[in-house]
Amino acid sequence: QKSDNLDFTKDLWDVVNTLTNYDTRNGNSLPLSFEDMQSAQTIGSAESRLPYSIRTLEWLNEHGRCMDNIQPGNSTIKQAGRGAFSTRNIPKGGLVAPGPVLHIANRTALNLYAVGEDGSRDTSQLVGMQLILNYCFGHKTSTVIL
Repeated sequence: QKSDNLDFTKDLWDVVNTLTNYDTRNGNSLPLSFEDMQSAQTIGSAESRLPYSIRTLEWLNEHGRCMDNIQPGNSTIKQAGRGAFSTRNIPKGGLVAPGPVLHIANRTALNLYAVGEDGSRDTSQLVGMQLILNYCFGHKTSTVIL
């Protein structure tokens, strides 16, 4: 929400910033500064965080993980559907994929709706789902995704 009182907005941001723990995933989703917060209102929070997410090759070599050991595909088991399949041997006890299990209690929270003429969300016009679902595995009726 936009405010015509920039000083109030800055003061409110300072309070939020003081109370937020940036060592958590949720905290890391917030802009780091008031200027970043203003930018996020214009270009979106993901785009405003881009400068903070670019890593050097040295950092990637030390902290990165290769994700080429699995790929999505159709199972050869009758009625098993789609799943993740190994592209090479994974030793017993080896890491298959470093991915969290996400519990989404209300999947309708991932719905994207059209915007009405007044700028508000028009919940009668579903236009898609959040992009996170493109990068996850899960059954359409389950509240758990990988």
